[in-house]
Amino acid sequence: MVDSRDNPVRNLLISRDGNGFKAIEAPAQLERRLEMRSGEIKSSLFAATDTAQIPDSVASQVVDMFSTNIDFASDLRRGDHFEVVYETFWQNGEFVRAGRVLAGEFTNAGSTYQSVWYEEPGASQGSSYYGIDGKSLKKAF
Repeated sequence: MVDSRDNPVRNLLISRDGNGFKAIEAPAQLERRLEMRSGEIKSSLFAATDTAQIPDSVASQVVDMFSTNIDFASDLRRGDHFEVVYETFWQNGEFVRAGRVLAGEFTNAGSTYQSVWYEEPGASQGSSYYGIDGKSLKKAF
């Protein structure tokens, strides 16, 4: 899963130091935004997410979110559709990277599946995607 804390963005600050230069690495101050996009399957999920201008890392998370209910290799149908809410991170008005998918809905062959991200406060384990009914969407062994 993508987590902004796992891979922090850093800036390289260069300043003049006498006759030379000095470089300092510092954490970047990123602006977090939420994006909501939707798409319709015409040929494949990744073609639909490309058309909807959704980053591939987000499309991969959508597959993970709904893989308990949908086999993306064989179950997708023309006309299936989805909506997704995800984080993006920006610096000085420029896109840096996409973050975690926070919620999504996928309609496949007439059945609608919903998923939300829940992060257990202060826990490194226990954060996962859940259905609206509160059941975990993690696959069991």
